[in-house]
Amino acid sequence: MPFFFIAPVWLLCVVAGAIFMLAGRRRIGCYLTLVSTGAIGISFALSTAVLLLFPRLPFRLPPHWSGISFIAAYLAAIALGGIAGAAATFWLTSRILRINRRR
Repeated sequence: MPFFFIAPVWLLCVVAGAIFMLAGRRRIGCYLTLVSTGAIGISFALSTAVLLLFPRLPFRLPPHWSGISFIAAYLAAIALGGIAGAAATFWLTSRILRINRRR
């Protein structure tokens, strides 16, 4: 459900990045487009992994804690995936743009 709120913000970032690239601010446009795409991609992958793997964990929580811990793990995966994806794609984009600038 949180992706219903995250996806429009991502789409706004992609459109703004495309506008920046067309307006001549290529570096800012690349960062905006790639970092937002990497953040939502890793966030989606990590939260999907939690949804698929959490029920298969060997430990069993008391019934009144299992639902709360599942929701907390899912929301934490979304947040941590977004932060990790943004950091990784920011580093990767800076490396790519630095290599292209030398040419």
